[in-house]
Amino acid sequence: MLERQQEAGGVPRHCSHSPFGFREFRRCLTGPQYARRLIRQAIDYGVDIQTQTSVIRLSPQGCLQLSKPSGSSTINAKKVLIATGVRETPRAPRLISGQRPQGITTTGALQSTVLLTREKFFEHPVIIGTELVAFSALLTCLKAGIRPMAMIEQNSRVTAWRPVSLLARVLRVPILRNTRLAAISGKAHVTGVVIQNRNKQEKEISKEILCDGVIFTGKFTPEASLIRSSHLEFDPKSGGPTVDQYGRCSDSDFFATGNLTHPVETSGWCWREAKQVAKHIKHALDGNLPGDTVRIPIQVRDNRIRYITPQVFAGIMPGESDRQSPKQESLISFQLRFSSTVKGTLSMHWDHDESPPFASKFFNTLPERRAILSIAKSCISISPDQPKKGRMNKILIRFSPQSEDQTENQTEARAGNRAKT
Repeated sequence: MLERQQEAGGVPRHCSHSPFGFREFRRCLTGPQYARRLIRQAIDYGVDIQTQTSVIRLSPQGCLQLSKPSGSSTINAKKVLIATGVRETPRAPRLISGQRPQGITTTGALQSTVLLTREKFFEHPVIIGTELVAFSALLTCLKAGIRPMAMIEQNSRVTAWRPVSLLARVLRVPILRNTRLAAISGKAHVTGVVIQNRNKQEKEISKEILCDGVIFTGKFTPEASLIRSSHLEFDPKSGGPTVDQYGRCSDSDFFATGNLTHPVETSGWCWREAKQVAKHIKHALDGNLPGDTVRIPIQVRDNRIRYITPQVFAGIMPGESDRQSPKQESLISFQLRFSSTVKGTLSMHWDHDESPPFASKFFNTLPERRAILSIAKSCISISPDQPKKGRMNKILIRFSPQSEDQTENQTEARAGNRAKT
């Protein structure tokens, strides 16, 4: 295990609050407790954890170029798992006007500073965003004796699950909805922020909030700089590598998992996915993972679908040996995120627009919510006559909005089927 920080454990070791580890260990742990338990478990299994080690280049045949305090080196691995996670979007890409005073940070920088050095950037900041990580920043402020002035959300609702927003109400931190950050005031240090709020007539009203800091949260992007500079195929929609249903990259010696492939999920969800990909790596090392002689791309045909992962279905040509592991999964789960609130049916087709769907599912979901489409592997198995028809070039993902009447009829039909069952 290669870790560029001085200590292993990743982001959780900076999060002094709970809950962590319930899915993994059936216990409610703080972030540092969770990190320590994972590290101890890895060491007990014989894992060699090399800290202060940065991977600066990925090359074919599992070749990794490393940079350490002692110098550079190269190693060759049979298989490589990339799990570099995500990072928050700081101020510059958000195009917020104003000078560059002190007191501007992200949640990650805030937590590492508060927990590791016990220093405080500010006393009364504002928090930009209402994703789950924003409430993590709120808890960090509470532990450090910092009193946020407000949380600012540009949408009409809180992004995180609704029960989480009760935390801000309990701590008496107002959440300003339909509000965006327009500018940051101050020269040497932050003295306030200018916000613009939309009223019921959709007119923007500007006002200033006095504060001494700004915490930018969320808007995660995968930490994929290694992927972009390597020979591996990059997916611009998800911001991470292109992977098949086994987590395998375009080079079969490399695998990827966690938030690198789809921002952003909780630690427990990433742990479960990584556990599954680890099984696939074991099957690959044993020679039992199905081959990837045929890689069928999953192509999105609707702007409302932000991304889908995996982006490729890996199969084999008819007549080749299908090396199946004893417990090979019969279902393939695709994870999607939508760019807006949607209500309708998502369908999968072969590369002819007139072809009927071979899988479909009704979705009524918000843009930040995880959407799962699980289909049987037999639905997209490659039959001997498909190469002749030319219907195996790609799989199309389409979305068809439904009216309220159609939605109600479909709900009633599902309820009737459940009653019959």
